[in-house]
This record gives sequence, structure tokens and C-alpha cells, in this order.
Amino acid sequence: RGALPRAMAAASVVIGSEPSCSDAPLAVGLVNFYFDWDWDVAEKHVRRAVELSPHSPRAHYGLSLWLLVQQRHQEAIEEADHALELDPLSLPMNFNVGYLNYLAGNNDRAIAHFEKVLEMDSSFMKASLILCPAYLRKRMPAEALASVEKALPPSGNGSSRRAMLRSAHADDGRTSQAEEIVENHNKEGAT
Repeated sequence: RGALPRAMAAASVVIGSEPSCSDAPLAVGLVNFYFDWDWDVAEKHVRRAVELSPHSPRAHYGLSLWLLVQQRHQEAIEEADHALELDPLSLPMNFNVGYLNYLAGNNDRAIAHFEKVLEMDSSFMKASLILCPAYLRKRMPAEALASVEKALPPSGNGSSRRAMLRSAHADDGRTSQAEEIVENHNKEGAT
């Protein structure tokens, strides 16, 4: 948090000296969004970034995040779609479209975008992780299990992996496997 005041000061200098640069208001808006939770100031700056650079995928991405927090899901998806149109090969832009659609309950579209992200970069773990609950919503437990196993190998991130595997097994009717995961976790915690 100590670097934030310096970053804000630098962005303010850029805003004053180069008023047509969209990156500075976007940076100020995102700091207000993520760290200060000042939604009004954040909106002013991210909208200014879009106004200054209507062809900037980053500016539309920033606005989509602000709209998401305001629970304006359809508008957030529209901004994310616009950002993706401007930068169709961007992993973050593709992931954002998938994630916003997942949150809005558009599971088919979310799955399609997460799968696209993974085709572009199979190590993009966040896409694999959110694929699991998206597949579970569609009653596709085998695909959910595969996404968890791909994202979280047995040697890493134990509790997240166990929770997701337990959910996928339980959803698939494999209650004994789900109970075994819980039992093994309880044994590990007792030692």
C-alpha cells in the first residue's frame, strides 16, 4: 500500500501534462476501485479512459469491472465483449468474458470462453478452476473432475483441490469418493 500514493501522484502528473492519455485515468480509476473503494471517483476515471481511447481494450476491461461491482451484469458483459473484440487474442480479455458470463449464469458461454483460454494457454489455472463449477451447473461432473485434476495436480493447493474434487464427485453421485476426500482431509488435520 506504500507505493499507491506515489503511483497516484505519478498518474495525476500524467493526467495534467498529457490529458489525452487514457492509461493515467484508467490507473487512477482502478486504484480508486480496488484500494479505496470509491466507486464514484473510479467510475469517473474509467469512463474518462474509455472516452479518451474508445479503441483501448484495457479501458473497456476496466469499465467492465466497475459495472460488475455495481451488479450491472449485462452492461459489464457488453463492455467485456467490446474489449475482446479489440484484442481477441488476449488471455485476460477472454477470461473476463468467461468470468462475467459465469457470474451472470450464462454457463454455455462461460465454458466456451474458458475452453478458448485453455486452448490458447493450457496453464491458465484460473480458467480451469472456474470451469469446474460451470460444468457442475450444467450437470457435467466428468468434465468438472477433469478440469480440477488439470488445474490442481495432487501435489499442489491441497484444500482447494479437495473441495473442488469433493463437489465434483458428490455431484456425479460418487458419494463414497466425496466422503473419502473429507475423511482423508480430517486425518491430515488431526496429525
